[in-house]
Amino acid sequence: VQQAMSLLSPKLRAILALRYLEDMSYDELAATLGLSLGTVKSRLARAHLALEHLVRTKFPQLDLGVAAPDSAAGGVA
Repeated sequence: VQQAMSLLSPKLRAILALRYLEDMSYDELAATLGLSLGTVKSRLARAHLALEHLVRTKFPQLDLGVAAPDSAAGGVA
């Protein structure tokens, strides 16, 4: 995960590190980064997706324990 995080943009890497390594709340992230709460939420969502994509493509040997988006239940085959 650390290797994948190092490949993220600085903005995405920073918000993930502050959220999960520093255990900051969304409100604390907004105040620390000078962002609106909506921007914090959307940036975290983008960071999660980007990190998942990197892990799946660069480190396919890792088992993420979740289904790939294209194999989700109810998807079109």
